[in-house]
Amino acid sequence: MKNQIFISYRVKESLETARQICDYLTSIKYVVFFDEKSARSGRFDIAIENAVRECKDFVLILTPTLFAEEKDVDWVQKEIRLALKYGKNIVVVTTDDIDHFPNNLPESIKKIKKRPIIKLNEYQNWGKILLEKLSARPYFFFRRKVYEHNNPTMKWINSFLYKRATCMYRPPKVRPKNLTIGGRYFYG
Repeated sequence: MKNQIFISYRVKESLETARQICDYLTSIKYVVFFDEKSARSGRFDIAIENAVRECKDFVLILTPTLFAEEKDVDWVQKEIRLALKYGKNIVVVTTDDIDHFPNNLPESIKKIKKRPIIKLNEYQNWGKILLEKLSARPYFFFRRKVYEHNNPTMKWINSFLYKRATCMYRPPKVRPKNLTIGGRYFYG
């Protein structure tokens, strides 16, 4: 199944918040890409790019020093660039008292400044506020719904169940009309 939501965060600063958001969203049947659980093997960079391309919503956890690190490969900035490139619904959340993005954002991700910042610590029911901002809807395991998303496994299961159901159905026996005598069937 494709990932619906991608969570982008800085491990040193917001790992616990990311875990809480991931656990909450998966508990209500969203398919979430959370690198701690989802990208265990294979090439990390390819897994990240594929997950961002597939998702509908991109959740960015904003911290005071999120953009302060100067590295050659900054994964958070790379993820934001990909989300902007693919036109994803970007939802910016924070647990700190941050009202705006820093002024020293790189040119490639300055478009993210237009996004509103949701302060999760101000709301008692932060999950409801987050759900209102998401464009994706949770997966409920209906064969028909998953089948529409072109999942090869579900296509196989559906075809198997259809074949099995048609084999179990036996039409009623039809008696030939030419063996009737006086309107009654002849069983002789």
